[in-house]
Amino acid sequence: FFSFLEREGFIANNPVKKVKLPKTPKRNMPVFNERELQKLLAQPNKSSSVGYRDYVIMLTLLDTGIRVSELCGLKVSDVDLSNGYLKVFGKGAKERLVPIGVKLTKALLKYRLNHRPEGCDNFFITHDGRPLVDRRVQDIIESYGEKAGIKTRCSPHTFRATSAVLYLRNGGDTFTLQKKLGHSDLAMTRRYSVI
Repeated sequence: FFSFLEREGFIANNPVKKVKLPKTPKRNMPVFNERELQKLLAQPNKSSSVGYRDYVIMLTLLDTGIRVSELCGLKVSDVDLSNGYLKVFGKGAKERLVPIGVKLTKALLKYRLNHRPEGCDNFFITHDGRPLVDRRVQDIIESYGEKAGIKTRCSPHTFRATSAVLYLRNGGDTFTLQKKLGHSDLAMTRRYSVI
C-alpha cells in the first residue's frame, strides 16, 4: 500500500521500504508413510497379469524414484536385470542409469517372463499390448489409493517424493540422489531432506 502511495506521489518516502516481506510458506510435498505403502502395494491382484503389472509399476516408482513419463518410456532393452539398472531418458532427453534393488529385479523379471503380453517395445504395456501412458498410470494409482482408503495424495509423483525421502533417511546422500532423480539443480534435491 505504501509503495502504491509513494509511486502515485501521495507521500514522499515509503516508511516501510526497509521492512522485508515474510517468506510464503512452502507447501509440504506429500509422502506415503510405511503403513500407507503396505496398503497400496497390497491392493493389486497379483495373480492376474494386469494386477501384477500394476504392483510392479508401483514398486518401480518406489524403488527408483523415476518420473511417470520415464516409466512409460522404458523399453524392454532399457531394463538391464543382469546388471541391476534401468536406462532412463529424462527431461531434455538426458540419459541416466538408475540402480534397482534385488526385490524389484525379481519382480521385473517375473513380470517380463510371466505377465507381460506380446506387443510393442515398451516395457510396461496394456493387456492388449499397447504402451501405457502417463495419465493411465496416474489413474491406476489413484484407484488403488481410493480402494485402500489412503488420504495422502496418491500419484506417481508421491511415489517419487517418498522414494527420495526414504533414500535419504536410510543414509543416502543428496549428490547421489540428485543423479538418481535426474535433477540438474541440487536445490531441487535438497527439498527432500527437510520432509
